[in-house]
Amino acid sequence: MSVFTSPAIIRFRQADPGGIAFFGQAYSIAHDAYEDFVRHLGFEWKEWFANETWAVPIRQSSCEHLIPLFPSASCEVRVTLDSIGTSSFGAKYEIMVNGRVCSEVRLVHVFIDKQKRAKMDIPSTIRSRLESYQKQSLTS
Repeated sequence: MSVFTSPAIIRFRQADPGGIAFFGQAYSIAHDAYEDFVRHLGFEWKEWFANETWAVPIRQSSCEHLIPLFPSASCEVRVTLDSIGTSSFGAKYEIMVNGRVCSEVRLVHVFIDKQKRAKMDIPSTIRSRLESYQKQSLTS
């Protein structure tokens, strides 16, 4: 399994009045890493996010906050895939500071046919690029 990493810095504007990154910022940081991951897979922004045939909205999300994030912290976001299904994939985004996981965001991205407004199979070219980032199960 490969792991994709993306750098991030916690900005002053992302903090609440107490000086801790507002909890919702973990989703923004994860989504920035998602955009970097898509480019890393070899897709141009327009090819993925403004595709004429399909879209990849987020179907489910969750976040666990383990350690507070503070402005000026240099982070690393580690991206791995928990699962790849017929029409969707589950991604884990670990926001880390000094090797410690501070927040863990999980997003399920689903492919939909824009014209039919219904889920569709993940295109084979995309599936093959995603597979090297999938965690191996203990039973495989």
